[in-house]
Amino acid sequence: MQNLLIKNLDSRGFATRFFENRELAVQFLLDLIQKNQTVAFGGSETVAQIGLAKMLFERGNKLFHRGFMAEGQTAEDVMRGAMSADWYISSVNALTEGGELVNTDGRGNRVASTLYGPPNIVFIAGKNKIVKDIDAAVKRVREVAAPLNCKRLGHNHPCTRGEGCELCDAKTSICRATVIYHHPDYGKNVYVVLIDEDLGY
Repeated sequence: MQNLLIKNLDSRGFATRFFENRELAVQFLLDLIQKNQTVAFGGSETVAQIGLAKMLFERGNKLFHRGFMAEGQTAEDVMRGAMSADWYISSVNALTEGGELVNTDGRGNRVASTLYGPPNIVFIAGKNKIVKDIDAAVKRVREVAAPLNCKRLGHNHPCTRGEGCELCDAKTSICRATVIYHHPDYGKNVYVVLIDEDLGY
């Protein structure tokens, strides 16, 4: 399945890279991103687990990241500044065997930045994000990714109480918009970095 998935992603126009572990993936990204370039991050447990942001920060890259905010900088500054960065790093909630990516968002800043933000986008995904098709991807968001992320954020929603997804309209809902990436947007370099590990939600 690994080779077929890579073939399908490549045929859609994504620049796909596969790595056996997170260390090799991080080294690839450190080589790919230049030291003088700005790098923005969407909220992602996958990206947090591989430690990329800290390494970029320590070598001198300017980051738009809530964990590395400059004095006086706000979360809103980070989200708006991310749109004009050189790179945007995120993950996906699900990745289909046919090569389509699915992300669900609450504020919309993450999907907005990947659609109409920086010219270089990187989606990082562990093998646990791979599903059969779009229906399975949406199901994964509602039954796996969203409940775990809501629990991490301390939200009291039906999905965190074991009541299943009700597509709730809670003020803290993180499921307000779902985007399917069939192909990279015009004029963008979009990398999909696959790691042969279970990462994130």
